[in-house]
Amino acid sequence: MKGGNTFWIIWGGVLVLWLVLRYFAKQRMHPVPGMETETYKKAQLYSVFGTTATFMFALVLATILPMQGFAGRVALAVLFIFAGLQVTKAAVQKVWSCPVCGKPLPVQTGLLGVVVIPVQKCPHCGTRIP
Repeated sequence: MKGGNTFWIIWGGVLVLWLVLRYFAKQRMHPVPGMETETYKKAQLYSVFGTTATFMFALVLATILPMQGFAGRVALAVLFIFAGLQVTKAAVQKVWSCPVCGKPLPVQTGLLGVVVIPVQKCPHCGTRIP
């Protein structure tokens, strides 16, 4: 009976983590006037969701992994956050790109996440972003 209970505890934890992640992701999305395009909305969703997921999973990893001391846990969390933000930036740049020339549009990676910089036209070819 123990194995069945463990499964449901883990499943419940994953479900709660997913719901919290969705809540924080939606809270961080801010509309920019004049940027109601589908491309921008999708890129912003990827950015917010990926950044929030990175920080949430870093927190979970630092809490549950058996590391020696506080410094080991902090180092692991910082390493995971750095790697997660790079993956998030790469995912956002695949979505936030010019439909004509295919080059990525401006994205900024900061300490607190990946930010999609709103632009009306592609800085490379001048095409209006749909």
